[in-house]
Amino acid sequence: MKIRNSFVSNSSSSSYIIKINKNTTCKHCGRSDPDIVEIVRAGDDYGDTRMEYENKEQILSEIKHNIEMAEKDIAKYSECNPNDVHPSDKVRKITTIAKDYLEWSCNNLKIEKERYDEINSIEGNIVGIAIGYHDNTTSELFQEAKRLKIIEVIESEWD
Repeated sequence: MKIRNSFVSNSSSSSYIIKINKNTTCKHCGRSDPDIVEIVRAGDDYGDTRMEYENKEQILSEIKHNIEMAEKDIAKYSECNPNDVHPSDKVRKITTIAKDYLEWSCNNLKIEKERYDEINSIEGNIVGIAIGYHDNTTSELFQEAKRLKIIEVIESEWD
């Protein structure tokens, strides 16, 4: 499982990309495992528990978008050179910031390409969910689903 720090600074939930394993039904009583996706879809009173991605294709589409944005940033900020002689300190400061942002964008591009390859290689039903910090019931059911191996956490993300 990968743990990522998100870019959201005021989040009230934890986000997960999970693989849903086969739901089993007891052959004796007919009872089945809890369906964590349906529980998340029902949400909570605050709107913090929710589906973020309904399927693998939506997750990969978002990652592709992140890759395209990083590539555009790299192209844009590659043109700035903080070592050039500039007429003002303000311009020099801007190009230094651009250099730092370029370095961050290059690192982000590498991470997103790795995420894409990893998620694309996983077979099965993959979804993205968010569980609100105050949603103790869903959080407990989520932990139980992990323990019973009903789900596998691929990534988790929180602030």
